[in-house]
Amino acid sequence: MKNIGKWITCWFTLCLTAFMLFPGGSAAQAEQITIKINGQPVSFPDMGPARIDGRVLVPIRPVMEAMGAEVKWNNESRSAEIALNETSVMIMLNSRYIQSSMQGEAVSLVAQLDVPAMLLEERTMIPLRASGELLGYTVNWDESTLTAELTPNGTEATAFSFPNYPAKGDIKQMKEAELDAFFLTNGVRTKHGASFPLGLHVELSKVAREKSKDMSDNGYFDHTSPTYGSPFDMMRSFGLKFQSAGENIAMGYPSTEEVIWGWEQSPGHLINIVSEDYDYVGIGSHEGSSSTYWTQQFMHEFGH
Repeated sequence: MKNIGKWITCWFTLCLTAFMLFPGGSAAQAEQITIKINGQPVSFPDMGPARIDGRVLVPIRPVMEAMGAEVKWNNESRSAEIALNETSVMIMLNSRYIQSSMQGEAVSLVAQLDVPAMLLEERTMIPLRASGELLGYTVNWDESTLTAELTPNGTEATAFSFPNYPAKGDIKQMKEAELDAFFLTNGVRTKHGASFPLGLHVELSKVAREKSKDMSDNGYFDHTSPTYGSPFDMMRSFGLKFQSAGENIAMGYPSTEEVIWGWEQSPGHLINIVSEDYDYVGIGSHEGSSSTYWTQQFMHEFGH
């Protein structure tokens, strides 16, 4: 099933490389779970905490508001915006990905939860531990009493329990599969000894998605686009500025895991993934009429 097939390697100038690739539970709320914040039990007017497949989930509004946060629901994007002091957190319904930002900072954090935010009885639920850690609280769980104690860390940095990486841009503009591919890409970097992770660049991801769509729409599979020219010309045409850049492309892989696996198995593609010449990656996919196209674009921004 995992047949790399043939792949073609193209080298570009400007300290750049580019490669292409062909592929060959149910909730249980019967338990009486108690959540305490600063020693005070949280009141749940309707839907309370629930254990699902061994994970304790909590409704975001009563828990976050008990911490003093403001919670706003965006019905159009199906997302919640949570603000506390200089921290803002964005949670998307049916997504495993959460974005946390600090006021005045250009780079935020994107974290991967082990279960997605979900609706239960019209309440948006997220993992208990994430609910506290995202706003600077330590979460201590006592299984014998089914009680969670959330206490603020003060000036100390919160040790976040979930995988997280830098991000630039609004992750609501990303597809869930593209975010999956981003985290898998950094997993490959870690596996092969890279000294730092790549950050997610949303604008670069939109360019990568457009490259995937362009290949599908125009019936080609190549780094040079009949519409945009080279990957580097394409990045510049979308207003991106960089010191170095690279591109991987792939088509025909049936899953996100398999396309990342395919790139990892190809020495040329792996060079781009693990290179320490880049600090950001953009990942974009497009489902064409006959195949799925994937593009990874890498870059090192000026001034980094």
